Amino acid sequence: MIRINYITNLDVNKYSGGWSAMNHHVYQQLKQSDNHSINLIQDVNPPVSLLRKTISKLRRIAGLKGEFFYFSVDRLKKIKAEVELKQDQKSDLDFYHGATPWILVKQSRPYMLYLDACFATYIDVYHKREKFLTSHLENIHRTEARFLEKAAHVFFSSQWALNQAIAAYNLTGDNFSVAGLGGNIPIPAQLKGNYKNYFLFVGLDFLGKGGMLVAQAFNAISKKYPGFSLQLVGGKPPDEVLNNPSVRYLGYFNKSDQQQFLVLQKIFEEAYALVLPTNKDITPLVIAEAGYYGCPSIAVRNFGIPEMIENGKTGVLIESPPNIQSLITAMEMLCNNHTTYQKMRLNAFNYFSDTFTWQRTGTIINNTILNFLKKLP
Repeated sequence: MIRINYITNLDVNKYSGGWSAMNHHVYQQLKQSDNHSINLIQDVNPPVSLLRKTISKLRRIAGLKGEFFYFSVDRLKKIKAEVELKQDQKSDLDFYHGATPWILVKQSRPYMLYLDACFATYIDVYHKREKFLTSHLENIHRTEARFLEKAAHVFFSSQWALNQAIAAYNLTGDNFSVAGLGGNIPIPAQLKGNYKNYFLFVGLDFLGKGGMLVAQAFNAISKKYPGFSLQLVGGKPPDEVLNNPSVRYLGYFNKSDQQQFLVLQKIFEEAYALVLPTNKDITPLVIAEAGYYGCPSIAVRNFGIPEMIENGKTGVLIESPPNIQSLITAMEMLCNNHTTYQKMRLNAFNYFSDTFTWQRTGTIINNTILNFLKKLP
């Protein structure tokens, strides 16, 4: 029996989407293996220093660069101390969810990790690098690069993120591979044909995920296709978006609430197409979740998204950064070509149900662990 320390800064039982869902499902795949005994180390999340946070914000207000205080050296040292205290020292392997929180932990045994993106990629996608102290970011980059380089294996959610890490940290990537991902929603046994004429947008960050662009494009096509509507899930849009009577804001759905979860699944099942012209993403799980129900996605040719959407077969890719006209063209194409659209729904269902599953990701990870440990003395 292989003994593994599974180490995460989140609670494996609390998840909705994105990174928390990845944490839950990777842990479950490890836990379900008959070959593993898991020592769970979770919620390693010491509070951010209020002093450091205040100083960093005051510096920015003054027009100066601030520290990325969430990964200050002091906080990383607290994480290190907590992890080292809770580790089962007799374990064969440490398995980390993510990378950056653990870069100061003393590695006394082989370790692996699952990663959606390295810290350098995260900064470039979700933040403005020029707002932070260069020396602080570079110190995190150097330390994380060593952490990734010395890992027994690093599993990425996408080839794009893997390539970004190699380029950002000047690594060989010999110990990297793509394990993929799945959606945080059950996969239906069969494709149903009870979809309705509404486009769907899902995103907590309405602006960052391209919600305003979706609303503007829909305003244009709704005049030509009055039978279609737009439904919005996640962060509340500005009032101006809701002025169109064909736009409906459905709110935020908590997947931990069974009733809300069932309603959300019905929304995916009935959606005509998911529209996600996002500017801030890595590998959006919502594309796979929609695909499970045969709902094709319109999304940008950027991030890990082209690995999820085969243009013209399982969805439509538009160039990045997106513009209104490209989005209108893609939406109109789905409205106009019914035969192509029907094939796309079937392709999406088959593709995502076969390729983007946590069972597949778990098999890749578990087999890699077994093969690695077999080679050890």
